[in-house]
Amino acid sequence: MVSKEAELRALRTQIDSHFLYNTLENIKMLAEIEGQLEISDALTSLGKMMRYNMKWASEYVTLREEIDHIKNYTSLMNIRFDNKIKLIINIDSYLLEQEVLKLSIQPIIENSISHGIKDKLDKELGIIEIKASIDGNTMIIEITDNGKGMSPEEVEKLNYKINLEDEEFNKNLLNKYEGQETVKRGNGIGLRIVNQRIKLYYGDDYGLQISSKKGEYTKVILKLPYLIVNGGISKYA
Repeated sequence: MVSKEAELRALRTQIDSHFLYNTLENIKMLAEIEGQLEISDALTSLGKMMRYNMKWASEYVTLREEIDHIKNYTSLMNIRFDNKIKLIINIDSYLLEQEVLKLSIQPIIENSISHGIKDKLDKELGIIEIKASIDGNTMIIEITDNGKGMSPEEVEKLNYKINLEDEEFNKNLLNKYEGQETVKRGNGIGLRIVNQRIKLYYGDDYGLQISSKKGEYTKVILKLPYLIVNGGISKYA
């Protein structure tokens, strides 16, 4: 009985997904007929993002898939910010087959826009660059924005918070709502979740770290085991 109910829930979810995709496709066609190509492109990006978010066959994807998702996300953000966000991808093609946790980089891009470059977009371009390199058996992914940056004290607090154990972090979060000391660049929940997932799946030798300079940039550095996805199987390169 339980199994049958689970099957029915999965079927309803599948039906709901198909309905949403078909509705988006119909609206996209109407936009094209009316010559609203920007709206059509936005709906295409949104549809791809929805498919990526809703399909969880595995916790792991290739870096290429995560980057494609980020491109769709940035395209949608550029509608809001009048094409003031420039995304630079500086990754060798062979590294795009690197294994990453699904939705492990997109939250960092979202954070870069919301807390880094957003306030400057009315005057100049906001630039986000994603780079990747190999150091032995470690893959290093760097996400750098040219936003407002942080002071050394803010960076230290943020790095400290994203590495706290749950109990201590929740206590710090409670202090925030009681009006005590806070980190100006948000409370770090999104970055902390990414950091925790990386450590959970790959071990404590991996995770993320933030560096920044006030008024110039913020850089988030991800360290992952160097794993290449080959035929659906991950293996050390």
